[in-house]
Amino acid sequence: MKAVAATLPLPYGPEDIRLYFEIATDRNVLLTFMEGSSSIVSWRETQEGSLSIRLHRILLGADEAVFSELAEGIRKDRSRFPLVRELIRRNREALLRTGQGKARVSTKGRVYELDRIYGDINGRYFGNRVTAGITWGRNSRRRNVRQRTLGCYDERAHLIRINPCLDRKSIPLYVLENVVYHEMLHAYLGIRTVGGRRRMHTDRFRRMERSFLHYEKARKWEKDHGYR
Repeated sequence: MKAVAATLPLPYGPEDIRLYFEIATDRNVLLTFMEGSSSIVSWRETQEGSLSIRLHRILLGADEAVFSELAEGIRKDRSRFPLVRELIRRNREALLRTGQGKARVSTKGRVYELDRIYGDINGRYFGNRVTAGITWGRNSRRRNVRQRTLGCYDERAHLIRINPCLDRKSIPLYVLENVVYHEMLHAYLGIRTVGGRRRMHTDRFRRMERSFLHYEKARKWEKDHGYR
């Protein structure tokens, strides 16, 4: 495959990086930034033939030479990245700080794999523009399902956490997808401050929330089974 010239605008953001990889690899790219993970870069091909690329958030401060090295390595399926190693060496203390006190990102559950669900929803509803990470949260000892938060978006960490109580065969896939979609909406739209108050569920949010294919069915299931 012949390499295609790609450039990053200054200043650049997550979407610019995703488009950079698409041009450089000549593939459709699903890009996720991670935090609190021991991995700096990983990639795989999805069932649809896209590239799912996961990068540590420390790379958001990298220069174009680093992304060029990564794109070339991904394109040729290489695992040696000297510029990335140098970046890690220079930012070792920052990496240690971001890893302290944070759970490792985990997307593979006993029943459901969040990576695949996230990638599918990102492509179908968001044009692959959501860059937040996603992980299963910690198990809660509380037994009352009405007290449980099924999902949350951590704006500071740019990370979606899904309650592992949804990782069961008794939970329909569309219910889990609806929760993931809801939290991805928060990451996509951000949190607005109006009159000094933070607003998460704006009118636009509510309209987009209802565009999920199984929204009504999923909400009914949650209500019937005591999850809301």
